[in-house]
Amino acid sequence: MNDDVFIKEYMNLAALHEDIENFKDKQFTEGNMYIFAKDTNTPRNLNDINGVDKYIQEEGDQPQNALQNLGFSSDEADYYSSKLDDGKALLVIKHYKQGANPPFI
Repeated sequence: MNDDVFIKEYMNLAALHEDIENFKDKQFTEGNMYIFAKDTNTPRNLNDINGVDKYIQEEGDQPQNALQNLGFSSDEADYYSSKLDDGKALLVIKHYKQGANPPFI
C-alpha cells in the first residue's frame, strides 16, 4: 500500500462521523477523504456527512477500481472490498502523512 494513504474500518457510523470531524479539525481537506460503504449501510446517514467524497456500493458494483485509484494494490482492493461485503464502512485518506497518527485512532 502507498505509505501516504490511511484507511480505517467502521461498523459504527457515529464513530465514522466523529473521526471525520477530527480529521477536518486537523486540517485534512475534503478532497483527500473518501467514504466507502455498501448500500445496505443506511447511506442516508452517510449523506449527513458533508465535505467527503462517498462511494456507495450498490448491487453489482465493484469498488476495487476506485480503491486502486487511491493507491491500493489489487490484493488490498479485494481485501477491503470484502470488508464492505461484511457491512463495514471505510474511511480512506489520500496524502496522509505517515507518522501523523492522530490520538483518536
